[in-house]
Amino acid sequence: MAGELDQSLFAVLFPGEEYDPAGGGSDRLADRLSEVADSLRARRGRCIGGPPPDPSPPAPSSRKKKKARNGGVLGGPDFAACPTVYVALKIAYLGWAYHGFARLKHLEATVEGKLFEALTRARLIPPGADPVADLRYSRCGRTDKGVSASGQVVALRLRAAHPGQPPLDYVNTINRHLPDDVRVLGSRECGEAFDARFGAKGRHYKYFFVQDGTLDLGRMAECARCFVGEHNFRNFCKTDESVRTYDRRVTACYIEAAGGEACASAGGPDGGLYAINVLGSAFLWHQVRCMASVLFSAARGDLGPPDVRRFLDLEAQPSRPSYTMAREEPLLLFRCAFGGEDGEAFSASENAKAKLREHLTAMLRGLRIRERLVRELVAEAAAVTGTGAFESGGPPPPGR
Repeated sequence: MAGELDQSLFAVLFPGEEYDPAGGGSDRLADRLSEVADSLRARRGRCIGGPPPDPSPPAPSSRKKKKARNGGVLGGPDFAACPTVYVALKIAYLGWAYHGFARLKHLEATVEGKLFEALTRARLIPPGADPVADLRYSRCGRTDKGVSASGQVVALRLRAAHPGQPPLDYVNTINRHLPDDVRVLGSRECGEAFDARFGAKGRHYKYFFVQDGTLDLGRMAECARCFVGEHNFRNFCKTDESVRTYDRRVTACYIEAAGGEACASAGGPDGGLYAINVLGSAFLWHQVRCMASVLFSAARGDLGPPDVRRFLDLEAQPSRPSYTMAREEPLLLFRCAFGGEDGEAFSASENAKAKLREHLTAMLRGLRIRERLVRELVAEAAAVTGTGAFESGGPPPPGR
C-alpha cells in the first residue's frame, strides 16, 4: 500500500519521471514532501496572523548538502572524495530496437544512452558528467540503427574502490542496470592514454544471410576477394562532407558458413546460414552494407568480379552505381582488435560469468521458441493455401 502511495505522490510531484526507489526516488520524494510541508506551515502562519516568514533562505540540511556533493543522488558516494580508475569495457548488444550505438540528444533509444543510464544508476559516474571532459570517454565503433555487436569496446574513468577494499565488480554492477538486450562481457584497467577509437588496430564485421539454393557462393566469394587491399570506397558508402578521404584498407573479405567452416563451393545446403566477413582498420558510413548488397547481386548472377573492380575505380565509375543498400539487422560488429598492452584480455568475476551464461542462455531459449512459433505459422499457412512447404528463403532484395 505504501509503495502505491509513494508512486502516486511521485507522479504528481515529478510528472513525466519514472519512480525508482533504488535509484534515489524515495529520497527525492521525501525531500519534496518536506518542502511542501514547510511551505504549507508558512502559509498557515500568515493566515492566522503569525509572524512573517524569515526572508533569508534556510540553511541547507545535511541531507541536501550530501545530495549536492553527490551530484544530486542522495545516499550515493561523494564522488569528489572517491578514487577513480580508467577502465575499458567490452560490450555486446542486439541493436534491432535502438537508433544506433552513439548517444544522441534528440533520441533516447540508443545503446550508449542505456549504458550511461546504467553507469549513473550504479553510481559509477557522477550524474550529469560530461563523457569527454570528465570521463575521457571513447568508443571503438559507432554502429548504425539496427546493427548489433558482440565486440564493441568503450573506455572511460569510473569510480574505484577505496584502498584496502575489494575491487568493484564492474561487469555485475553495470549489467544489473542494463536492458536485457545489452550486456557488458568483460572489463580491464588501462592507462588513460588508451583510446578505444584510435587505438583499435582492426575491426571485424559479419553480415549474416540464408542460402536458399539460388545463390552462387563461389561467385560471391570471388567478388568478395576484389575488395581486399586499399581502395577508394566512395561508391560503397553513404557520402559524408566531414570525410577527408574515402580510401580504406580491407585486409580480408570472405564467405563462410555461420558455424565457422570455410565456404569455397559454388553451392550450399538449402536454408544454410552463412556470413560475409569483412576485416579492416576503419570503415566508412554504411560501407559493409553497401558491399553486402553488391555481393548479393553477384551471387544472383547480376554482377561479376569485373563489375566490382570497376565500381572501385572512380575513373571507370565516377558516380555510384544503382543499387539499394542491404538491410541493417543482419550486420554484426563481431570484434575490435587492439595490439600490444591494449590487446590484453578482458575479464569478469566467476559470479559475473555465471550470470552472463544464465542470462544469454535464457535469451537464446526464448528466441528458439519464437523461431518454432514462426515455423508453426508457416506450416499452417502452407496447409491452408495448399501450396506445400514454403521456401526457407535467402536474403530478401536489399532494402526490403
